[in-house]
Amino acid sequence: MNLSAIALLMTASFTGVAASLNVSAAMRPAPGEALRARLAEGVDVIGIVHWGLNTYTDREWGYGDEDPQMLNPSGFDADQIVLACKAGGLKGLVVVAKHHDGFCLWPTKTTSHNIRKSPFRGGKGNYLKEMEQACRRAGLKFGVYVSPWDRNSAHYGTEKYVEIFHSQIKELLGGDYGEVFEMWFDGANGGDGWYGGAKERRKIGVAGKYYRLDEVFRFVRGLQPGVTIFAGEKDESDFRWPGNERGILDPDSRATTVAAVGYAEGKYLNPAYKPQINKGTKNGTHFRMCEADFPLRKGWFYHEREKGTTKKAAYLTQRFIGTVGNGGIMNIGIAPDKAGVLDEDDVRELRGFGEMCRNLFANEVTEDGKPFNIVEMREDLANGEQIDGWRILADGREVLSGESIGYRRIRLLDKAISPKRIELQITAHGGAPRPVSMRRYYVDQNLAATILAASGDCGETDTAKWMGGGAKTGAVRRPGLEASGDFGIDRALQRLATVASVDWREVAERNRVTGLEKLNGADLRIALAGIADKYADPATQSIGNVPLSEMGEIAEAAFRGKIHTDGFGWALLKSFVMSNVKVDDPVVAAKLLVGFDRGLAGVSPVRGKGERISFSPRWIITPFRSGKYRTTLPGGGFFESEWTNNMGSCKYNLRTSAKKIDCCIKGINGVPIYSVHVNGRDVDFKGHSFLAETDGNGVADILVTYSWTGRVRQKKGVPK
Repeated sequence: MNLSAIALLMTASFTGVAASLNVSAAMRPAPGEALRARLAEGVDVIGIVHWGLNTYTDREWGYGDEDPQMLNPSGFDADQIVLACKAGGLKGLVVVAKHHDGFCLWPTKTTSHNIRKSPFRGGKGNYLKEMEQACRRAGLKFGVYVSPWDRNSAHYGTEKYVEIFHSQIKELLGGDYGEVFEMWFDGANGGDGWYGGAKERRKIGVAGKYYRLDEVFRFVRGLQPGVTIFAGEKDESDFRWPGNERGILDPDSRATTVAAVGYAEGKYLNPAYKPQINKGTKNGTHFRMCEADFPLRKGWFYHEREKGTTKKAAYLTQRFIGTVGNGGIMNIGIAPDKAGVLDEDDVRELRGFGEMCRNLFANEVTEDGKPFNIVEMREDLANGEQIDGWRILADGREVLSGESIGYRRIRLLDKAISPKRIELQITAHGGAPRPVSMRRYYVDQNLAATILAASGDCGETDTAKWMGGGAKTGAVRRPGLEASGDFGIDRALQRLATVASVDWREVAERNRVTGLEKLNGADLRIALAGIADKYADPATQSIGNVPLSEMGEIAEAAFRGKIHTDGFGWALLKSFVMSNVKVDDPVVAAKLLVGFDRGLAGVSPVRGKGERISFSPRWIITPFRSGKYRTTLPGGGFFESEWTNNMGSCKYNLRTSAKKIDCCIKGINGVPIYSVHVNGRDVDFKGHSFLAETDGNGVADILVTYSWTGRVRQKKGVPK
């Protein structure tokens, strides 16, 4: 029996379900006309291109005050970017025209903060047009992302900005950039920003109402009848956010879902929506497919420190099966570098991904008894997603089963099978079934094993962490903190909270701290100490969800806000050294050194004396177990500490490029230090500081002995 190209009529393959029902009453939400046409073309693997000022500031989110003069690529090549994506099997690209920093990458008439203020193409360039033309030449579809949030505009939060935002969309969809296959609206809206120099936090309430998205959707579809729309909160969109940015969909994920109603202050207005944001529900009221977006590298924008994090071809293929193969759309984040091209690692893995995907479906099996290890099913969606249960029998034995089929359901078996009879049975449906098709394929078993075993998940993106947890506080600051200081303790907490996805109110409550906005230095130390154990994650080299690369900046910002930050440094260093984290990026290491300096001792650098490392055993030693802890720095360097239970001695080993180190060491509860040795030689010191010279290899072995060896009394969880 050949089922590879036969549409299985439901009345012929039902098992225990009614075959005669009121079809009109049983119809479920179905895809709109534009989405239906797109799915018929098979445009289910796309990319989203992030390039702009963030590429040069090394941030994921710009604050809005960035200098356009930074946008000066040495060899921008839109064709190189687009052709690499085409080789990867991508069918279209959504190009970020404006991110949250408000910088427009086309010569818009709506704001002077646009590409014409940069050196790009001598001040006459149009990045968006070059990308659009490259897509046309390569035969890829072209889409546009315009951030509703604009941290540059002085008018953000007012009706005037809404008119500006609408005008920007109309400029892009009005015909100058041809046919647009997808319009992307991000869910990040409202928060702190530059806002024309105001440097404040602005709220907009329910985003859909403020931006007048009902009106936007009408004119978008009027200008571009074939467009599909991504908008995580808007029920009239074609695509929804699946709740993560790792390319993960539930095996039975559906396009059908309940209404979100809207999104404000970190919450969907319909509380029933979030629990089913990924899987959907058969009883839903809207047809909104999951668009599973995730970056090719660790972040959405290019960062030199993320060299080596490009996801491998086999892992991308695995994610293809886990996204498109679970009824969704796969959207890969593409990040050109500062030169304006894709890194060779990205090009290589995209090409490999394209080849692997082609191999998946190159060998169709059309005869029973022949081996196959891939099954692909598709459901006619004219009446919506009707299938609620299915199973596949091979010679009467169940080999696969599930609930939903929808647009596509792909399963890769760990071993090929060669049954003489194969049967797809529909075990449950919604009452108005349409035909379901099934095809079988055989892929090389070694390749199949490689795909199934592939790993390469970089962890959740900072964006998704913010959407999933950090928004509890109502703060909206994402990664890219600049150590500009000039803010109080609440702003420091909010900035850290939005990057760390930490609910500070929950932390404060756990530590019996009240009045979050009026926290004093002692309360801050308590709260920070409380998160050290809970949020340390050596696997992702972060504390909380804060990348190590940003910890120094946060510590510096806290210092400039004149916050007593001993506790911050305590929490930072405790998690850092006890995790034995390796730091390969010298910039990261430098920031951490600054973080140690300002976070641990609350002191500023000493000019002309090299790097300053501040030791404060009162904070560092008491929480630790005895033993040796080591942090690796670039070029074979390290920072290592070793101590004993009685705290009678501490040994610090520091390898650094500096010839001199200005050290600050404090005794425990005022107990004096007995002696200090650096590289085996006695060091004279006055008070609590001394100047240590490294040896010829840049190593300083520092041994500190205390005159007191008793136990330190300390209230649990509260560093003194």
